[in-house]
Amino acid sequence: MIGLASMLASRIEWSIAEAERIKGSAPNTPEVVCAFQHNYTHRINNGYMNAFIQNLFREDRFYADKQFELWSMTGPDGTEERKTLEKFSEKFARLYAGYMLDRHQHIVAGPQTPTINL
Repeated sequence: MIGLASMLASRIEWSIAEAERIKGSAPNTPEVVCAFQHNYTHRINNGYMNAFIQNLFREDRFYADKQFELWSMTGPDGTEERKTLEKFSEKFARLYAGYMLDRHQHIVAGPQTPTINL
């Protein structure tokens, strides 16, 4: 995991919310970069921003679509575009039912999950 300073994390979250407010729907990474660079003096390319956003997504800070193309602070609502938005914990529970993450983000069997003793 990439360790982010809390200042940078809060600025990225603000940029997602601002891009979402301006666009009126969930923004993609280049739109978040535009909001970030318009309001802060830091220059950051799309690749780094995407890595930072995905790292923060694993901390359940905001929502993403199935392809990790759109980001949202407000989550799903009744519109077709936003129905697929979910937080990391929701996505993990849906994809890996019966499993959980330990403190090192390793996937481990849950207490009720059948396992084989090798």
